[in-house]
Amino acid sequence: MRWHNTRHILDLALFDAARQASLAYAQPEVLEQTFEQSLNPLFISHTTKTPTKITRYRQAYFDDIHKQTNLAPWQITIHTPTQQHFIDFQRKDLPIALQKGLIGIDNNYQKEQDTQKGLGKLSGQRIFDANTLSLSLIYPYKPIVPGISYIFKQFSSTHNYANQLLKKGFLPIRHSVKLTMQSHPLRWPSLQNGKVINLAYTDQIPSNHSQQLSPSPLTNCHGIWCTKHSLLSKQNESKHLPSNQPSSSPIPEYPPSVLIEPSNNSENSIKYPIISKQNGNQIENTLSLGYSEDHTEHHPLCGISLCCSE
Repeated sequence: MRWHNTRHILDLALFDAARQASLAYAQPEVLEQTFEQSLNPLFISHTTKTPTKITRYRQAYFDDIHKQTNLAPWQITIHTPTQQHFIDFQRKDLPIALQKGLIGIDNNYQKEQDTQKGLGKLSGQRIFDANTLSLSLIYPYKPIVPGISYIFKQFSSTHNYANQLLKKGFLPIRHSVKLTMQSHPLRWPSLQNGKVINLAYTDQIPSNHSQQLSPSPLTNCHGIWCTKHSLLSKQNESKHLPSNQPSSSPIPEYPPSVLIEPSNNSENSIKYPIISKQNGNQIENTLSLGYSEDHTEHHPLCGISLCCSE
């Protein structure tokens, strides 16, 4: 019964950690903090009912495991997005990726991205797979029945984390979960304490693709979703749209991500540039979070992905 209860709480804790990480760019620190907090029900007793005592009891258990095994007290592995996903679907102009100095994958407009890119050359998968957070958990369960630890030790063979736990008399309980990302996946390094391992960061980078994994701002941007800086850079470099697209109304392939902070002050709201044609010259106009009236009537995304004025 104790073993079954532990498995159930671990399953819920892993799911809760994955849910929080999916909102926080798959950050390992969020996984660590949320998972350990969700384990508190395992350490509640008649003497440890206050949050402070529960946290101390939990940490004492983790310290005891580390002392006996010289390993992390538990381990979560991030399986996807993979190294190949980041090479195939890297988005170099993501604000959060540039801010953190990491490699990122765009979580927005995945349908449009899939139409443009299709299957990744290295991963052989689509943008939807690259925006899926896949985790696995190994948690050491300490048996209370005498003699069981000795039996576990007989099953140890290889030198991976789970077998090292068996060698020390702990039962490695395994769980896994997959969730769709609700934010842009970033390529974070693994935690130094060994609790969270990101395979996308530890895997070998193919030599002919190593130069692709470097964050840099987008300099060739087309369409109304581009930032003002990108449009001005594009005009200064005298770059034009392909001939098969009308120059008067460029259609974006898919929009770059913009981090928007809600604000009631219209002066502080983010303004999206709009390109209209007047007397043969392109004129840059802006409005806050919408389209000008002459663009809303027949735009295919009005009422679906865009909020257009009547």
